[in-house]
Amino acid sequence: TLGAITRALSANSDPRSELCAAAQLVTGAAFAVLFEPHHDGTLAATAGTDGVNLGLHIDPRVEGCATAQAWDTASRIYVADTTTDPHSSMLTAHAKVGALLCQPITRDQRTTAVLVLGFSESHQRAPAPALYLVELLAAEIGAAIERTDLVALLAAQSRRDPLTGAANRRSWDEELNRELARARRTGDPLTVAIIDMDHFKAYNDAHGHLAGDVLLKDLVTAVRAELRAGDVIARWGGEEF
Repeated sequence: TLGAITRALSANSDPRSELCAAAQLVTGAAFAVLFEPHHDGTLAATAGTDGVNLGLHIDPRVEGCATAQAWDTASRIYVADTTTDPHSSMLTAHAKVGALLCQPITRDQRTTAVLVLGFSESHQRAPAPALYLVELLAAEIGAAIERTDLVALLAAQSRRDPLTGAANRRSWDEELNRELARARRTGDPLTVAIIDMDHFKAYNDAHGHLAGDVLLKDLVTAVRAELRAGDVIARWGGEEF
């Protein structure tokens, strides 16, 4: 199991599912599921073992379930009887589970996720070995999530113009080669348009470079609003797109 965790942490792919499987294995749980914050303020199930519904969302602002409590308090929550937890039925629909263990995952004193484990047998107190192993795993999962998100951010930044958010030259070259190959294969037409902002230097001289930066970003925003899905805008040069 330690080997599986190490491989998950060092692999280029997202390790969340592998880490959930490792948590299930070392603790003897019936299932494991990872909840992470969603952009709408809810907690979304982002990974889990076989059978877990990854469409689950929990709103810690209005729900009082164990998962929400673990998120809000950054404290481990153990539910000895799942019938007492209002959210348990959604988590345990695929397995006979009597108890839940919700372990917050923190990085730099900040809660970043909650690992939820379901156990087939209910005990008044969570087994000490399970608590110890879950705490160790939580630290590994926190590091893995941080690393994965950082790699994804760096990958995105390497393909985007940092000022406007448009594709950069590297990304444009890749997109163009891909679209040319597709057009040759399908016979569909392919259009490339070049936009050069007139008198941009004069605008910068008159209003300052910060205003020029805002103008460039506004241009990309306006063009994107007119693009279809699959269309690409890239920054070719200073004021050329």
